[in-house]
Amino acid sequence: FDAARITSATPVRLETGPTTSGIDFSLHRTLCCRITGRVTRVADGSPVSAFLVAQIVSNWSSASVNGLTDPTSGSYELWVEAPGRYRVSAGPRDRALLSPPPQSVATTETTPGSLSFAVETGGAITGVVPDAATGAPIVDASVSAEPSYGSTDQAGRYEVPGLPTGIYTLRIFATGYVTRAVDGVAVTAGASVVVNEALEAYPHVGGTATIAGHVTDGVTGQPVYASLQLFDASGAGYRQTWPSGSDGAFSFGNLPAGTYYVKATAAEYADQVYRNLPCAPVCTVTDGTAVAVADWQT
Repeated sequence: FDAARITSATPVRLETGPTTSGIDFSLHRTLCCRITGRVTRVADGSPVSAFLVAQIVSNWSSASVNGLTDPTSGSYELWVEAPGRYRVSAGPRDRALLSPPPQSVATTETTPGSLSFAVETGGAITGVVPDAATGAPIVDASVSAEPSYGSTDQAGRYEVPGLPTGIYTLRIFATGYVTRAVDGVAVTAGASVVVNEALEAYPHVGGTATIAGHVTDGVTGQPVYASLQLFDASGAGYRQTWPSGSDGAFSFGNLPAGTYYVKATAAEYADQVYRNLPCAPVCTVTDGTAVAVADWQT
């Protein structure tokens, strides 16, 4: 607050009774330059709702801006602080779609940068997860093929969408069951492959340890609703839960004593492994900070 500059402005005189009108402002943007474009589907050109990030290409600056496309047209407009060349990335909000490669574009005060993205549909792994002994569907089992994930519904069905063409390890874990890893699952973008896997129940289930914490915005400190995944000491998926309440709190209870890793995933945020290990777009969970718990410890 600059009191000297404020008092040098034009004063407004107020009198009892009449309204003082005509106190109008003509504001000017402090940001100089624009980057515009559209995000659409390769298949039919339809608009895509996506999150955009533009970062200046510089050895001395990491300044960035972000924004969203208009979901009805797929168009976006980003205002940046300075002219220059920017690296722009687009992240579709539909998890079935693949994130296109980042692109660079130049923008000046007189010539906006123009950059559009064409988005492809990824491949998917689908299937059913039953109990190996009873054949009953396992509900809320967590299924992952990095960098994507899913969970089983009431019928034990799951889908892991948005996968680029490649070979994957499918990990399936549920509370009270032995984690299952299926190697060599071949996926083709735009197609689905079916993998049905039964899980065997642990002979002895549960423990007395608990891991708890909160998920918050790294800038504002506000709570964030996120999916939390728990991994064992080898990096194999162990359990998945969601924050409860409005404060972003989460808790993994009834754990056997041991060493674990925790990963947070939330819409419009980069995935992160505790402690502060970003996954952009993938990471190895065992590179994060291990959380060791003992019996009866939180």
